[in-house]
Amino acid sequence: MQQEEELSPDELTALLSSYMPEIPGYRVLRRIGKGGMSQVWACRNRWTARWR
Repeated sequence: MQQEEELSPDELTALLSSYMPEIPGYRVLRRIGKGGMSQVWACRNRWTARWR
């Protein structure tokens, strides 16, 4: 049985950020879902701190 290696917080952040889109003015928090032709992401506006 193989033992899984734990990632450091920096490695985990780098890995997850490679899967998240860059949206100017927003901080992408997580993917809510995906379908055949699209994905839905939970984002937070950087200036007003409002959810989108």
